Amino acid sequence: MTAIEERIRAYVWCGACGRELRDTGHLNFCVLYKVATWSRPVCGNLIAPLLPSQALAIVCDTCITKRAPAKWAIESLSDWRAVRYHPVEELDDMPLRYPQPIVNIYGELVCPKCHRLLRAGTKAELSAGLLVCERCQSALQLSVQRAALANEIRSNYETLSGKE
Repeated sequence: MTAIEERIRAYVWCGACGRELRDTGHLNFCVLYKVATWSRPVCGNLIAPLLPSQALAIVCDTCITKRAPAKWAIESLSDWRAVRYHPVEELDDMPLRYPQPIVNIYGELVCPKCHRLLRAGTKAELSAGLLVCERCQSALQLSVQRAALANEIRSNYETLSGKE
């Protein structure tokens, strides 16, 4: 066991259930597809370095087996002697620029927005170069419609107030 692994096991809790990682067999680093505003640990992309770094969670074997969703992303401070936990729901989603579908650790296709499985026979659509589930496709269309409406309102306001 390396010194860093020993520190992680000593100081870090599971990002899904909150239990200590002392007794778990593996340290499972999970990519969350959320923007990380810190430097370590993160998942980056050497091919597309302009994309923001992605937040990670460290999850115990029990939560991996149960497929429990991560609730906290982790930030390492002082070389893993201290950590900061970031609630996943408070983090921004990654921009939708992935050229291929997302595959989880089991080799299954996953919707990158809601992380639900894209099972065979379920309806999934390509949106902005991204394979998303039907539910997220509807949400994306709604957000595009809202953005268009907001731009129209802004434009009308500027016209009426003479700020053209």
